[in-house]
Amino acid sequence: MANPTADELREHVAYEVHYLVLAAVRFTEVTGTEKAVYQDSSLLHALTLSEFTNPGQKTNYTWWIGDVGGQKPPREDASHADWREFINANASHLGRTRLEGRQWPVPKDEQRLIVLAKYLLQRVNKFSQDSNDPRAVVMERLSQLGLTYLDDPSGTISRRLHGQSMHPSEHSLPLPVSQADFGGHVDYLAAVQLAKLGGLLGLSPVAERGLSFTPNSDGDDPFAG
Repeated sequence: MANPTADELREHVAYEVHYLVLAAVRFTEVTGTEKAVYQDSSLLHALTLSEFTNPGQKTNYTWWIGDVGGQKPPREDASHADWREFINANASHLGRTRLEGRQWPVPKDEQRLIVLAKYLLQRVNKFSQDSNDPRAVVMERLSQLGLTYLDDPSGTISRRLHGQSMHPSEHSLPLPVSQADFGGHVDYLAAVQLAKLGGLLGLSPVAERGLSFTPNSDGDDPFAG
């Protein structure tokens, strides 16, 4: 698989970061069956970034952070393995593992998806540092924007991240900040990309084609574990 340019990587990483953080935050704000929708969206985008930062090796069907200017993640990472197993068992694969009720790797509370999003964004940020590759700079800035949003969803970064959920090629919004606010060209380009993505109505492109699980009777959590 051919590796992306900085512009190509910016578009796709921004898309994943945008929907990962918005779904994680929105999960804490809704009740009933809507929680299953936002949880599904958050976990699917988490899986994408999980594979992008896969420890010690790349797969044949995804870009890998170690090939696009970032550091190669160390092979051993128990937290990464636990999250991958959980997402595969409960959200991305149909199989007997769903009947086994695999437990959440973190406390099963309202903040669990925010904890997951922070873990992955911190991972992208860490392995993008200390590199002169423009793609690594893009990844570091975008992951930091996502972390900033999670710390303060009502702040400047997120002010214009609400609207209609569309692919980045189909929608754009006025910028939430000026270039001066960011103090740097790359930071500003990252903010531009996030602003172009529009806001979140609730579903990722994958989730729009159908939820990967069925909510339970009270709708609060679709997982048996």
